[in-house]
Amino acid sequence: MSDYTVRKAFINLVREVEAFLEKGIETDIELFGLTYETLKDIKNLPMILQLAEDVISRVRSQYGPTWNAFGWFYWDHAKIIAEQIKILEPVAEKMIGDEPLDILEILRQIKPVKFLPDGIDYNKYRDIIGDLLLPDAMFQFIFVCENILRKFIIKILNSSGISSISSLGITNLKNKINTRKNKESKKLYLPIRGVHDVYYLDLKELKNVIINNWNLFKDKFTSQTWISERIDSLYTIRNRVAHNSGSLTEDELKSVETYCREIIKQVDSYI
Repeated sequence: MSDYTVRKAFINLVREVEAFLEKGIETDIELFGLTYETLKDIKNLPMILQLAEDVISRVRSQYGPTWNAFGWFYWDHAKIIAEQIKILEPVAEKMIGDEPLDILEILRQIKPVKFLPDGIDYNKYRDIIGDLLLPDAMFQFIFVCENILRKFIIKILNSSGISSISSLGITNLKNKINTRKNKESKKLYLPIRGVHDVYYLDLKELKNVIINNWNLFKDKFTSQTWISERIDSLYTIRNRVAHNSGSLTEDELKSVETYCREIIKQVDSYI
């Protein structure tokens, strides 16, 4: 379990509990020594879990497994709360045990996911790892690898006097970049991507940039096959999971970690 897993579970738990409170579940938040503000403070985790347990109990006794008039499936969302409680209970137990620990101390003791190979400076990629908001380790590894690849491509292009992907003359990529920029410009609620147009390309398209400009990248990789096989495997695995086409085997999960580390290690010295 990682620091991120704990924080993500806490956010999910609070959101679900708040939703039930807003829908009139008959529980008194003040009986648990909480307010709507302190409910959001992870330092109050033990009592928040007690409140969450009470919410689940009341849902099951008052509503049963049925939809209400607003289409809110109470039992299904109570199940989500129960899943978050299961993740967070070990942390809460440490906070109220014989030798209670502060929540921040507990989180510091949790071993973080090791994304980068040995010998690579994490500070170099703090801007990428610091933006990590994905709950699944497989997506986290690919997110880090993909964005380090983007930094690598930008560096190589800049060193060759090439300021953008569009200026490479790859028509299909240029069209995709323009289409995606146009769509996002109409959705003002979306954050702006990185200033370089490489941030408008997905993982497989990044591979196409490398292969179609092999003269710029050939001395950075063992062969086209080496980088193509790794990116294609990561792309296929991610898409399968993203579209709920099946769960990953232990070997596939290991291959994601291995391929990401190999790619990062290969390009790091050029960034």
